[in-house]
Amino acid sequence: MTVDDTRLQAVADARLPAIEKRVDGALNFFRPLSVANQRYNVAFGTVQIMLAAAIPILALTLTTEQIYAAIAGGFLAIAKGIETLIKPQEAWLRAAATVSGLYSERALFMAKAGAYATANDRVALYAENVDRVLSNENTQWQQSYTKMENVKGP
Repeated sequence: MTVDDTRLQAVADARLPAIEKRVDGALNFFRPLSVANQRYNVAFGTVQIMLAAAIPILALTLTTEQIYAAIAGGFLAIAKGIETLIKPQEAWLRAAATVSGLYSERALFMAKAGAYATANDRVALYAENVDRVLSNENTQWQQSYTKMENVKGP
């Protein structure tokens, strides 16, 4: 190893903690977000299925039960509206994909595998790939938000 190689390695090693701090921060943000949105998705789906099943049963019974059917229908519409607004399944899948991408980049970097095996500057490549994963999540979120705004109208 030459003196220049040693200096480049020292510079690369000095950059790594900052990149790892960014990766750890993103993982600490996206992991709980993914779990929470998965739970919201299951909860809203379960409520919708239960209410949808209850409405025809209640509608077949006496007048009081018909009122309950109407109330259940109202709650079903509210639950579906909230689900459409916050899109928990979409957010869950997006966050889970971001977590997976960050773990994948970290594993490839640590193992010196994939593009990292032949990269001249592994640390710079790692920083670029981490940024790409996080930028993709941000872009997808913006597209989802824009799509939601277009549906709502002016």
